Amino acid sequence: MERASGILLPVFSLPGEYGIGTFGKEAYKFVDFLKKSKQKYWQGLPLGETGCGNSPYSSYSTFALNPYFIDLDELINEGLLTKDDCKLIQMRNMLTMSGLISISLMCLEQHIKMQTVNCFH
Repeated sequence: MERASGILLPVFSLPGEYGIGTFGKEAYKFVDFLKKSKQKYWQGLPLGETGCGNSPYSSYSTFALNPYFIDLDELINEGLLTKDDCKLIQMRNMLTMSGLISISLMCLEQHIKMQTVNCFH
């Protein structure tokens, strides 16, 4: 077996206009960088939707992708969202990062979301 190397970089650590990285153009740039530097592997953290505390290891689903990783700019390019739609997301992310929205509020939001999902199963 031939030896190979790679880099551990969680998707959320990529640069992103809306607070975290996505599978958008920055992900493609990173893959290009891996190829140029002769790396064979991109290792990441779990990709599921995070639970309370935003840990990638506390996902509610084994199969669901974290919606934070969806590239909003691509949805804008496809005409599915507008820049104004995305300003609300930017504002929420800024408030969250500045600590103005507490972790407990985000946990409550996740709990309510899960209760809604459970009602349909």
